[in-house]
Amino acid sequence: MTRRQSLYVAGGKLHVNPVPDAVKMDNFVFSSGLPPVDPATGKAPDDLEAQTRLVFRHIKELMAQAGGSLDDIVKMEVRLKDASKREALNKIWNETFPDEKNRPVRHTSQPTTMSFNYLIQIEFVAILKA
Repeated sequence: MTRRQSLYVAGGKLHVNPVPDAVKMDNFVFSSGLPPVDPATGKAPDDLEAQTRLVFRHIKELMAQAGGSLDDIVKMEVRLKDASKREALNKIWNETFPDEKNRPVRHTSQPTTMSFNYLIQIEFVAILKA
């Protein structure tokens, strides 16, 4: 059995390119840049809050497939099309990680371009219990 296991969100493809949504190796999980795409339609909602909720849903599903949960995430890299609109991200962040003493670290940046109508994209790293 290979040490690397590719993980995919159920119901369709998130990516145009031939990459998995996440990879589990030993007790580590690394995601690709997760787009705010509904896998059934291949489309992203129009507003930032809906896109953010969708990406967090993908993250939760991928972590469950890996045998973990959101509690195992140690770092998130967030790309916002407009970094001045963090309130939607912060709202969902606080709902998802309500205990300020038990949250992953986060780095948020604003890229010069984003594909399609994406307003957000998130990557994460998680460490599962051995």
